[in-house]
Amino acid sequence: MTGISENKESIFMVLKRQRLSDEIYKQLKEAVLSGHYKPGERLPNEMALCQAFGVGRAVIREALRSLECSGFINVRRGSAGGSFVKQMDHTTLANTLEGILRLNSVSLQELTIARAAIEMAVFPIMVQNITDSDLERLEVSIEEAREALARGNKEPKNGIFHLVLASISQNQLLIGIIESLLELQKKFVHIYGFSYERKKRFIDEHQRVLALLRAKKYKQAERVFSEHIKDSICLFISPPSP
Repeated sequence: MTGISENKESIFMVLKRQRLSDEIYKQLKEAVLSGHYKPGERLPNEMALCQAFGVGRAVIREALRSLECSGFINVRRGSAGGSFVKQMDHTTLANTLEGILRLNSVSLQELTIARAAIEMAVFPIMVQNITDSDLERLEVSIEEAREALARGNKEPKNGIFHLVLASISQNQLLIGIIESLLELQKKFVHIYGFSYERKKRFIDEHQRVLALLRAKKYKQAERVFSEHIKDSICLFISPPSP
């Protein structure tokens, strides 16, 4: 790509502030978020951006570095390289949240409480949408976790049940937030070590919730799910065994 087409060039504005790289970063980010440049599409090359913004390459490179660090683009080297828009998913949000948590010394307890609050808010929405096929997906997630536990697999499988519940809400933002928080929590819970009894208890609690959902006893299911969430909060408030 040697230039920018007229319809895409028109989305950029003349720069007036001193922090030129910041201004360029904001405009490029908006171009991505508004869909002018879609996932997998290559941004204009450095020379074309220099011409569009009226700045030198050093400023453009700094803006592109910021865009890459924020998770919006991948920079590839070589003759077929360039700056390509990334497909945003839960890992992008998880990485951002991890930075916030570590920079602000947010505890695992706080993370768990935040996740619990969001999951409990999603539960009534999920109940409105749940179908027989969703119930089967929940059953499969429980069986997978039970089989993994029987094999002594230490990978966290119980979170799949929570992801399936979130997906039933059909709210992409809530699904993405819960998926990101679960992904982030996995990075921290290893300090508590593997516990057969703890994992078995969580599987049994998931089974109780599913049984109540099958019976259409939604209020009871919500109460049992709430108790299950509180159990996990208590687990991470208590210090791990030495």
